[in-house]
Amino acid sequence: MCALPFTDRRSRCRRRIHQSTSHSLYTAWIGRLACNATALCLCCVVLCCAVVQLLQDESDDNVKLIILGRLSALKKRNEKILQECLMDILRTLSTPNIEIRRKTLELAMELVSARSVDEVVLLLKKEIVKTESPEHGKMDDYRKLLVEAMHQCAIRFPEVVQTVVHSLMNYLSDENAAAGLEVAHFVREITEECASLREGIIQKMLETFDDIRTPEVYRVALWMLGTCSP
Repeated sequence: MCALPFTDRRSRCRRRIHQSTSHSLYTAWIGRLACNATALCLCCVVLCCAVVQLLQDESDDNVKLIILGRLSALKKRNEKILQECLMDILRTLSTPNIEIRRKTLELAMELVSARSVDEVVLLLKKEIVKTESPEHGKMDDYRKLLVEAMHQCAIRFPEVVQTVVHSLMNYLSDENAAAGLEVAHFVREITEECASLREGIIQKMLETFDDIRTPEVYRVALWMLGTCSP
């Protein structure tokens, strides 16, 4: 094993990557990190952290996509290490490229655990609120990705269901029919499976019903009110 201290090894690894000027060499270094990350545990931590840091520092969208792909490859044998880096990985959502956001959320949903799900859901809720701001432009596709991610968190981790379902019900009236329908199907699923939450969900549905804008969501909402109302 290297004689260098942990932080020095990680810094040297990052420095050599950042000194690369061509994208082909840059990508080769990332590939080498992924291939060698099955070595001793300490080296795995160094390499995984270096790649995550590189994801934050890189400004080129194409390189970011490559790095996200390499992180997915690293996850197969270093999942626990990357789970510790999850919130750093999610910082990549600040990149406006929709494909980068999609890949980031896909990786995050693979890494989220019972230990991190509360923090992840809180971040996702903040991101959804940002999509409502006019200064961020039209973000329907991004909002749909966030809704899907919160849906996945709630299905896998029942302890966050109540928080997620009430937050998402605000988007039943979303102009994006796909996002609104995703929420409607999720809410219907919860009313069927969680009797303890049913009354609160129906009350919230009644409050938001007049704001619903798409026929597909209307149909699901009417079914819920007709089937689940006391």
